[in-house]
Amino acid sequence: MAKRLRDNLQEENGFPFLDNLFQNLMELILVNILFVLCSVPIVTAGPAAIALERVCCLIHRKEKVPVFRTFLRTFKRYFGRGLFLSIVLIPLFLISGLGVFLFYSEGLLWKMALCLLIFLLGSGLLQYLAPLISATDLPFEKQLKNSFLLLVLGAGRTILGAVISLCLMLLILWQPKMMVALCFVILLAVHGFIRSYLGLQVAQKYIFDPYYHNHP
Repeated sequence: MAKRLRDNLQEENGFPFLDNLFQNLMELILVNILFVLCSVPIVTAGPAAIALERVCCLIHRKEKVPVFRTFLRTFKRYFGRGLFLSIVLIPLFLISGLGVFLFYSEGLLWKMALCLLIFLLGSGLLQYLAPLISATDLPFEKQLKNSFLLLVLGAGRTILGAVISLCLMLLILWQPKMMVALCFVILLAVHGFIRSYLGLQVAQKYIFDPYYHNHP
């Protein structure tokens, strides 16, 4: 699976990123709705995030994606690993992100800086761990370890992913009614699609390419 993903990502370098996104808008709308519905119990948000990442991986590979079947199958298969995201990473990501804006508005800059560092850690782990779970069959401990490594090695893309997420949070706080409505329809899937692309490019460079260079 990882080899096919690597090969298709290499091919994708010759195609505009936005073309791939716009060509799959209907798939992204469907996976967005599935993600929202499956995240309603809150504790299932982690498995839902992995399922969303799996669909995004297939789209990045330019494959025809049976969205409904792929999402539900991935949701069920990685439910246990997804609980780690639900219980640890997603709350860390959301609470620290909101803390950045809260403490900035109150002028507590050192607390804002602390929340920003925590947010960067949580955002980076989500950016790399969810795609690795959905695209590889490595043991969970190795996926988690590799996510920490990619967070550092791909520092530029880690920061870019965090900035994109903070911008989305800021827009939701600025225009809550409109942005929440968009989140229910398409915005969360587009957000996941972009962060998945960032994470997979780093994984390709530091995990997939070196592995298949040594194991042709």
